[in-house]
Amino acid sequence: MLFLHRHINQILEQWSLSMKKEYPEYKDIERMHRNGRHYLELIFDIQTPVESHPVYEKVPDWCRNIAEKGVPVVHALHGSHLLREAVIQILSPYDHDRAEICDVMAAIRSRVDSFDRAVVHFYWEYASLKMKEQDRRLDELHEDKINLIGKMAASMAHEIRNPLTSIKGFISLMRGQLSEQSLEHVGKYMDIIENEFENIQMQITGFLSFSKKRVIEEESSDIALGQLIESVLVLVKPRMINENIDLAVDIQCDVLLHVQKVPIQQVLSNLINNGIDALKDKHDGKTMRIYSRQDEKRTYVMIANNGPEIPRELRDSLFEPFVTSKLDGTGLGLAICKQIMKKNNGDIDFVSDKYETTFILSFLNNTP
Repeated sequence: MLFLHRHINQILEQWSLSMKKEYPEYKDIERMHRNGRHYLELIFDIQTPVESHPVYEKVPDWCRNIAEKGVPVVHALHGSHLLREAVIQILSPYDHDRAEICDVMAAIRSRVDSFDRAVVHFYWEYASLKMKEQDRRLDELHEDKINLIGKMAASMAHEIRNPLTSIKGFISLMRGQLSEQSLEHVGKYMDIIENEFENIQMQITGFLSFSKKRVIEEESSDIALGQLIESVLVLVKPRMINENIDLAVDIQCDVLLHVQKVPIQQVLSNLINNGIDALKDKHDGKTMRIYSRQDEKRTYVMIANNGPEIPRELRDSLFEPFVTSKLDGTGLGLAICKQIMKKNNGDIDFVSDKYETTFILSFLNNTP
């Protein structure tokens, strides 16, 4: 070991040449020499355990420094190995006792391994802390975005609902004042107006899922799955007929769900209308399936269409606000669906391939 201490400058010179060759972008040679000298002190002082050595206290700062500079940990470890090779190269030309060299190298190897484990530990500890901090900041930004949407939604609901309430009231008055003969002529048109009115109401309810100050908070109640599906299909069937879509429904009609009726109607309506939009560019053979399954804990409602596959680059963020593949889409529909399903102790997911895209709604079973 005394021999190695005497040749530290040569070892550092050899190591510097190797580092320059491997990492020519590294320019701070003085800092590299200083850290290399500390490192060799730690490695050569075999009488002091690695964890107790004064230089060991500097390792966390080293790791934080290279992590902040974006240096991959593998580069730091490679630099450690290059320094070990420089030690071997210095020993090789000299005539030393073979057994003594083996003992020295075994001790050095053990201390290098201890140092490398410490580097990986502290580097990962710091990197994990930074990742958690970044995740926290992203969550805060996401929450700010949701709060902004919520404020916009509450404002829109107030401005839109007032005139809508007046419209609905006047429709009711007109029905009451029209004769039966007149109702035969205009009744179906008034039915269409009322259906469209209900559609707008559901859209407003969906937007309010982002608002912390909801205008109306509907209570959950027991409703049959069949009744829930049928109430939505009544509104969307004209569009399906117009688009020549073949609809197949296989629903466990008597299953009871404990949910908010209007918001869940909004979720179903949104997914079905999205499916209709997805089939627009398909010339023939348009199909949509709505079916349900149940296990011990949950009821699942699947809405499938044979339209195009959802782009892979959108899949991880599909339920986030403002994410859409539609040229005229707002990117809020599926985000609203996600919010509503969470509020109703449910969830929404999807599977998509080139043959079919299926959105899956899951609800907790309504147990006594």
